[in-house]
Amino acid sequence: MSEQKKSYYRQVRDHLPAIPTRTEQGRTVLAVAKSIGKISNYMEIPQLYAVFPFGRYGLGLPGLELARDTWRHTPFNKDQKDYICWHQGGIFTARLGLTEEAKTYALKKFLHSGEPPRLLYPQWPLPCFPMRFPAFWNCFTFDHPPDMDHGGCAMVGLQEMLIQTPGRKILLLSAWPRDWDVDFKLHAPYQTTVEGTYRAGKLENLKITPASRAADAIDMSRSGG
Repeated sequence: MSEQKKSYYRQVRDHLPAIPTRTEQGRTVLAVAKSIGKISNYMEIPQLYAVFPFGRYGLGLPGLELARDTWRHTPFNKDQKDYICWHQGGIFTARLGLTEEAKTYALKKFLHSGEPPRLLYPQWPLPCFPMRFPAFWNCFTFDHPPDMDHGGCAMVGLQEMLIQTPGRKILLLSAWPRDWDVDFKLHAPYQTTVEGTYRAGKLENLKITPASRAADAIDMSRSGG
């Protein structure tokens, strides 16, 4: 990158305001904005966009507990932590190292039948049905079938459970359940590939290419994920 571009990006960075916070249930949490009016039918969780996609908070980064407290102690409405379509709870919880919650989201995402979650939408007026092909999810009127947002969020969340790459770090099995066996081969930054096997709670056959990147790898399963 040229010095001119670096100088420009530094100027942009220096003009950005600090990420706002607020107090909820006695905890400091990330806020949507410094001030905001009342919003009805709110379905996003924009304060956690600092976790994904912008990567300011999360495993291996400063402020992890601040972001975790945001997820745990912000009074979200019932829609904000839904799992269908583009809802990103599985990605957020994986990035925060909340393994059991990430696991629950992954199962709900990948096993979504096409029926609406009646606890959230008991009076849904439109017909809902499973799709003929298992990866062509039907999420009713969110993004019409085949809902690639649903599948895309599911796959991103699953990969974040397996590997996260803050900076030059390679966090392996960062939010992966101990009772899930897996064979994986994934791409990482800096022209890196990571492959291995996880069986009975143990990481085996780990291969990182180029080999020089192995020094950046941390097996998170040894510390509980």
